Amino acid sequence: MATPRIGVGRRAWRRCVEGARATTTTATATTAARATARASGARAATTTTRARAREDRATAIGAWEAIRERARAAPDATATANAAGDGDATYAEVMALAARVAEELKALDVRKGDRVGLAATAGMEYCAAAYATWARGGVSVPIASSHSEEDAAYVMRHSGMRVVLIPPLADGEEDSETYEKYARVATRFDLTTLRLRHVRRLDAEWKDADADGAELDDVVSSPDDGALIIYTSGTTGRPKGALHTHRSLYAQCAGLIDAWRWDPSDRIIHALPLHHIHGIVNAWLCAHVVGATVEFHRTFTPRGVWARLRDAAQPPVTVFMGVPTMYVMLMRALQGNMAPEARAESIAAASRLRLTVSGSAACPVPVLEDWRRLTGRSLLERYGMTEIGMALSNPYEESKHKPGYVGLPLPGVQVKLAPLVGADGDEDTSDVDSGEYLQGPGELLVKGDNLFTEYYDNAEATSESFDESGYFKTGDVAAMASDGFWRILGRASVDVLKIGGFKVSALEIEARLLENPSIAEAAVLGIPDEAYGQRAVALVVLALDMETGEPVNLTEGDVTLWVRQNLASKMHLRVVKFADKMPRNAMGKVNKKDLQRTHFAEYFEQQQ
Repeated sequence: MATPRIGVGRRAWRRCVEGARATTTTATATTAARATARASGARAATTTTRARAREDRATAIGAWEAIRERARAAPDATATANAAGDGDATYAEVMALAARVAEELKALDVRKGDRVGLAATAGMEYCAAAYATWARGGVSVPIASSHSEEDAAYVMRHSGMRVVLIPPLADGEEDSETYEKYARVATRFDLTTLRLRHVRRLDAEWKDADADGAELDDVVSSPDDGALIIYTSGTTGRPKGALHTHRSLYAQCAGLIDAWRWDPSDRIIHALPLHHIHGIVNAWLCAHVVGATVEFHRTFTPRGVWARLRDAAQPPVTVFMGVPTMYVMLMRALQGNMAPEARAESIAAASRLRLTVSGSAACPVPVLEDWRRLTGRSLLERYGMTEIGMALSNPYEESKHKPGYVGLPLPGVQVKLAPLVGADGDEDTSDVDSGEYLQGPGELLVKGDNLFTEYYDNAEATSESFDESGYFKTGDVAAMASDGFWRILGRASVDVLKIGGFKVSALEIEARLLENPSIAEAAVLGIPDEAYGQRAVALVVLALDMETGEPVNLTEGDVTLWVRQNLASKMHLRVVKFADKMPRNAMGKVNKKDLQRTHFAEYFEQQQ
């Protein structure tokens, strides 16, 4: 699925960028020396931190053990903060709250291996509730706030959770709306044994609690015990619960700490959902394993992020992670009604971030180019999924980033390709233009301590997902260039089309469509065709006119002509349809199999 981008002519965008960059030159220069001095001092421990991560990865400790160790070593360090700047909590305070929640779980007879639901509401209470679950030997199961009652019931019933913990609202008050929603779910779907509990905000009387865990009575556990069940996005079928252990979570963190140079001085703006791997591991657990600060923003607002980055009264932010759409929205906000001085300060602040990561969807190359042109910095792209965490990443050094590619295997990760298999179960011999690739295309397989253990309560799906050597079958088609960099061509089931004996990547067509400034979003899929086997079709959301606020005037003929002029004939579109809004599931992803049914059903009915 392609990502929305700014609906504006590239020439106008360049004028905006060039003007803004001209006004930021002075601001950037005045802060460069201060930033360099701070970085050199703060990163004195970086080598030691990354070396310890490599050693711990070799001895395979667990994520919870590593976080407890960090809290003991630096109890007064800031663990979490909020967007308003008035909610800092130290590691000692997070552990104090975790101890209180763990006592309540103990009173509810939560035992080793029990599943504990956790409403995915960002904040220190979310962290403490997860840590309390792990202290009791339980398995944390995040529940997305965007889930319908049916989706929430599926996760609750399938995981067999006994308790659901509900963090408070931003003002500290109990989240009665979520509580009542889950109470309705329990009644409606006959979940009679499910118990709901509020997680209350840290009281002043707990402030002096000792971070060494005197009050946190841990259940004896090992790195191979279950820690987390994350449900897949369900873009190709019913969501499955991927069970991660403390070992796999730590392996993921250790690899990223090493590759992305995390250290205790870092402060990340966390505006990602806390029910999938990006928000949980990359942006939260990595920070807490290394002892950094996570500044939670419960909702992502572009102007709010820019205001925070500009705010010199608060500690400087060093890391930001987002999905491509978030970067598009950030750039759109800069182009809007922001005052010139604020725009200049915002761009200067973005240029000072040491690490900006884009993930969860392929970032169109034009968006990467626009961000670099605007800030002088490069977005780091990486590849991962629920079952494996992160597997591939562009190098930390921005000069080594390769647009359109997701980089090299992370520390501790092994990858290989398997031949693509056709619908008949035999090896797919469709041709592909592979001149730019040293290996592939083929199905990407991944192996390492970062892998999940199983799909919970689904032994058949688990068995089918691994080869005889223990490699996980990602279902993604990939290829490796001669320099060793990997490129993801899409899901084998929906993104690799078989057209006239050629393999065609739907993602490549989507990326080219997004180079048209009149197109905001695009999803390309295949429909059956008697002559060619399949033909490419597209669902398109038009960009809005910057002056009128209405969709631009673009016809199906305009789109197909654009593709014919810019892509090889095998990638030409047979049909183009338009939508006011791109349909997405609870995870924010597009299910192309659903699009077949909802927008292109007539072409599949002809087959029956």
